[in-house]
Amino acid sequence: MDKFPEDRGFTCRLIRPDTWFIQGILESPATHLLLGKERALVIDPGQNRNDIRGYIAGITDLPLLVANTHGHFDHTAANGQFRDCPIYMSAYATKECRNAFPHVSREDYCLDYEPIAIEEGHVFALGNRDIETIALGCHSPGSLAFLDQKYRLLFTGDELESGQVLIHDVDNRGFASVERYLGNLRKLKARISEVDLICPAHNGSPMDPSIIDSFIENCERIMSGIEGKRDIGSPTFLHGRPDDPRGAESAKLRFNPAHRRSEWKGTAIIYNVNRVFDR
Repeated sequence: MDKFPEDRGFTCRLIRPDTWFIQGILESPATHLLLGKERALVIDPGQNRNDIRGYIAGITDLPLLVANTHGHFDHTAANGQFRDCPIYMSAYATKECRNAFPHVSREDYCLDYEPIAIEEGHVFALGNRDIETIALGCHSPGSLAFLDQKYRLLFTGDELESGQVLIHDVDNRGFASVERYLGNLRKLKARISEVDLICPAHNGSPMDPSIIDSFIENCERIMSGIEGKRDIGSPTFLHGRPDDPRGAESAKLRFNPAHRRSEWKGTAIIYNVNRVFDR
């Protein structure tokens, strides 16, 4: 990089060689930028209204690929800034990526892009750096994780993070049981010897891989009958100000009688009490 990019809309830091953590506006998840010898991978452009494409141009002039961990709008809204680049996500995510949240205007973003569907096993060859795709799917049925084999990094989106993992299944579609989430964690645990750091999208990156063991214990506690708290709010989830226009919506979610928040050894899982086991 010739010079540190200067833009008040973003901050960045180097977490490994050729691996950048980029943070935009408060509500946007982190974007991770991975540089290879031949091309660069942008993981989750986020919900940034500011010019994240231009910011990244201050870091690298390599050809860009974009990959989304899942299709939620806070991860995909800025994809349109990269519409001349290949944009990859799961098949499920291609169906949900243009669905703006109720409090977000679609008109604030360019949604004129065509994503490319990928599956588990897809490898992004960046040039002396390969990124492997791993299918998960509890926070969203189409969630993907990306394993950086060279620098031993695992990018998990919202399926594993330090604030809370949301598998509370608001729409009662039945995919997000605690039992299924435990299966995903064990799948990641089987690859833990390949990982030095876990890089989530929210609430801090990176994390130590040992957090997977604590999440596994948390799931096992829930499945043994230890019920979580009825108030699922936290300082980074559903704690809007009284004058927040989303206040009523947030309160409805925060105190939904079917929702629980289970906290254990620094982990938090928000789940639907009627979706503990697979049906």
